[in-house]
Amino acid sequence: MRPALRISPDLDTKGPAAGMCVQAMFEKQAECAPTRVAVVFEEQQVTYGELNARANQLAHHLIQLGVGAEVAVGLCLDRSVELIVGVLGILKAGAAYVPLDASQPPARRRMILEAAGVRVLVSSSELAKDLHASVKNIVCLDAEAELLAQASTDNVSSAVAAENLVYVIFTSGSTGRPKGVAVEHRQLVNYIDAIWEELALPAGSSFASVSTIAADLGNTAVFPALCKGGTLHLIAEERTTDPEGLAAYCQRHPIDCLKIVPTHLSALLAASETADLLPRRRLVLGGEACPWSLVEKIASLAPACVVLNHYGPTEATVGAITNHVRVEDGERISETVPLGRPLANVQAYILDEQLRPVRRGVPGELYVGGAGLARGYINHADSTAEKFIPSPFSNAGERLYKTGDRGRYLGDGRIEFLGRVDHQLKIRGYRIEPGEIEAVVRQHPSVRETVIQAREDEPGDMRLVAYVVPNLDAGLELIAIPQRLSEIAGSLVLDLRRLLEEKLPRYMMPSAFVLLNALPLTPNGKLDRNSLPQPARLDMELEPDVPPQTSTEEMLASIWARVLKLKQVGVNNDFFQLGGHSLMAVRLFAEIENMFGIRLPLATLFEAPTISQLAKILEGDCPPSGSSLVPIQRHGTKPPLFCVHACGAHVFIYLPLVAHLDRDQPVYGLQAQGIDGIHEPFTRIEDMAAHYIKEIREVDSEGPYYLVGDTLGGLIAFEIAQQLTSQGKDVALLAMFDTACPLPLSFGPRAVSHLRHLKELGAKHYVLSAGGSVARKLGLRFPQYSAPVRLNAPEQEFTADVSASNDAVQRTEWCIYLATHVNYQPPNKRLPARITYFRARDNRYGRGEDDYRLNWKRGADEFEVYDIPGRHDTIREEPFVAGLADRFLSSLQRAQQRDPRFQKQGSSISTKASA
Repeated sequence: MRPALRISPDLDTKGPAAGMCVQAMFEKQAECAPTRVAVVFEEQQVTYGELNARANQLAHHLIQLGVGAEVAVGLCLDRSVELIVGVLGILKAGAAYVPLDASQPPARRRMILEAAGVRVLVSSSELAKDLHASVKNIVCLDAEAELLAQASTDNVSSAVAAENLVYVIFTSGSTGRPKGVAVEHRQLVNYIDAIWEELALPAGSSFASVSTIAADLGNTAVFPALCKGGTLHLIAEERTTDPEGLAAYCQRHPIDCLKIVPTHLSALLAASETADLLPRRRLVLGGEACPWSLVEKIASLAPACVVLNHYGPTEATVGAITNHVRVEDGERISETVPLGRPLANVQAYILDEQLRPVRRGVPGELYVGGAGLARGYINHADSTAEKFIPSPFSNAGERLYKTGDRGRYLGDGRIEFLGRVDHQLKIRGYRIEPGEIEAVVRQHPSVRETVIQAREDEPGDMRLVAYVVPNLDAGLELIAIPQRLSEIAGSLVLDLRRLLEEKLPRYMMPSAFVLLNALPLTPNGKLDRNSLPQPARLDMELEPDVPPQTSTEEMLASIWARVLKLKQVGVNNDFFQLGGHSLMAVRLFAEIENMFGIRLPLATLFEAPTISQLAKILEGDCPPSGSSLVPIQRHGTKPPLFCVHACGAHVFIYLPLVAHLDRDQPVYGLQAQGIDGIHEPFTRIEDMAAHYIKEIREVDSEGPYYLVGDTLGGLIAFEIAQQLTSQGKDVALLAMFDTACPLPLSFGPRAVSHLRHLKELGAKHYVLSAGGSVARKLGLRFPQYSAPVRLNAPEQEFTADVSASNDAVQRTEWCIYLATHVNYQPPNKRLPARITYFRARDNRYGRGEDDYRLNWKRGADEFEVYDIPGRHDTIREEPFVAGLADRFLSSLQRAQQRDPRFQKQGSSISTKASA
């Protein structure tokens, strides 16, 4: 048999760290530079000496619990300095860490703990609440801080060797259960040395991690930083999706090296095309195929930044193949960047079905071998034997990992990625086995068959679709099947969403469900994936009702067609009825600004949702009204619903919910005054509420009124309800979506109490910088600002000097923060109405009656609460909004039935909304 084409050096275990363990490499750095900053998280930072001491204290404590070599220790902590203390403490005790993503459902976290045989867990008091039954010992770093502080700070002398486990990371499994990849110290050390050689960065460089530690994507930053004397910046999760916030952070803390998924970076650059988002020296792209278009954009923004395309399954320890990408590279034969060549001590082979090497240019399956190959799957001998096969090119017992990826050698010896040989998926850097999702769907008794398919409605926007064949009644005639499907569709889809939310992480949730009476088959009886129908949403192709008549309409029509992915659009087609949503609206208005040089508020699209209407505004014939009242769904006979903006100032957040409402239900949004750049924003909720009431009564003069507030909008809606009832008006519905409860209704710590304490001390002003230590101490975040914002503190209230920002939306958002977090003191009286509260099930505010959000019941005569699957920031978005809408509609209908205007049969509702 011919030897495989090798495009890396022969296996060499005599590298600079050969035989060392990861914690020893870190200890060496701590000894050499104890005062150098090791880890930064927001405004917290810890030196190598401090981090080493804290990790040693945890290690000594873990050893007393019986932790040692080959013991798997669970690690479940939010992104923080404590997270790194946990990692190093576990390794210093000689054990291997098993990272758990705190955002994943408790059922999945328990499954991982059981699969790995974990008996000791390092966590926090809050995150450990759902895991007590799964492990014998839980070490809560917050609750046991005093105990840990008494432990020795000396380095631990453990018997761990390079052949022992360093971590176990779980990936999606085709059998329906996640599989734990067991990696040893020697494999991780080889990767650290190999990637350090590729990066060629000076000692003391800064690395940024934007990924969860439950996947090995972020290990490109974590371990090279800590083991080579650099500074590791852990970027807060909410900042990783906020381009302005991330750019502001990078301005204050220059980053030398960043590892990120291409689609993640593309989304950030699409929203804010600035070089501040990019590192100064090295950008590592990995987790999925990288398009050339992204590399070109990076080169135009930061020509000095070196881009590395990084490839490697978890089974090959973080990364196995790397390509130093140059825009001026030779002929591009595909839209994606080549994977490159193997790292030091790693071998790559492209083989045919008989495990024979293929010639250059011929497709085959990619196999990886060498020093980076993991031990296998923990407690899964069969799966290990299936995927880790004996190497046909060695008699020394070496193995190859069967990646399942298709590739070929290019003329220059680099490897090109060509897709999968199976149905495994990579979405936003996460590896997903459709079989695992299908196994959960099939657990529902009403499901007969299912298949999960990935669809790409637009480049870079991959989503999962679940195709489901229900179990139909026995003897049901075939002709009746469509009618039967229609009857059960709503309840079945809702049940499936709830089931999946309980079992799977968010990135594995299908964004759409399609019910079929049968799966399409090929003539030989196999599943015909190409015939699976596309969900009816963004694939509409419409004949234009009226073609563009003016040059403005023609330019708008071309923009709409590009954004909506349609061939043509009529001037009277409604943007939202064509499938448009808030993210598309952002792109739409960005293109309008580029083409016309006019910046319009996003809410203009509600006032003018057609090309014809928008063209009149751009031509100056019909300027935006400037009103806070935004008609989202104008017509209908039911009492109008008024939805109050949150801290984001606009009302696009309600679109997913409105899509689930009756077409006969008028809905109005209340956007914040000030985002038009003309009117001054309010800094007091009382003033906001008074202004909004005037506009509400323009639509419905007498009530009863129906109010909705998302997060901080619930606080504003509460004040609106207080003022309305004080005026003798009735509030039929006050719905809050996961709104925090302020003082004096709650006795929990709030930023307002800190600021009032400053007032009592006689403080006249305080400067809050973006994410600064004072802001963090007060519990406030101002991700939009890089310049300081001055708070003035007269006797009664705080005001703000926001002259540092010329952006009207940013100024308005800051004033909303100020009004809700600082200046608002709710009336010391109970609201003579009912508060209907929708609480995010996955929360950080406590459980059950310990949840301080429930203190809202002290503020109203009646209070009811519904738990909604999802997190604080996701319950109003797909896929969780379906559950929210179901509960909300029930509450809305009950409130409408109590409305006096419904008491007379056949009577119509007398509001301007129904006119």
